Amino acid sequence: MPYKTIMLELLQANPKLHEVLRRGRMLLPATESLAAALKARHEALKEQLSATRAGIDPSQIGSAAMEIAVTEMERRLQAAFPPDGQGELSTDAAMAFVRSLTSNA
Repeated sequence: MPYKTIMLELLQANPKLHEVLRRGRMLLPATESLAAALKARHEALKEQLSATRAGIDPSQIGSAAMEIAVTEMERRLQAAFPPDGQGELSTDAAMAFVRSLTSNA
C-alpha cells in the first residue's frame, strides 16, 4: 500500500483533523509530508531490523518495519489529536503538528 494512501487513511481516522486540513486546503500537502516521514521511518526500521535479525527473509523485515512505522505514526496522531478532544483545531495548529512529525523523520 502506498505511503500516501496509508497516511490519508490515518488522517481520515481522525475526522476533526482531516476536516480542518481539508477546509484549509492543506490535506494534500499534509498527506504528502506525512507520507515522506512514514517512508523515512519505514526505511530506517528496515535497516535496524536487518541488522538485528540476521537470517530473516527481507520481505518479512519490510512488513514488520511497515507495521511498526504505521503504529508509531498512528499513536502520535492519536496522542496529539485525541478523538474526544475539546475545543477548536486550527489549520495552523494542524500544520505545526505535521511539520513536527516530518522534521523528526
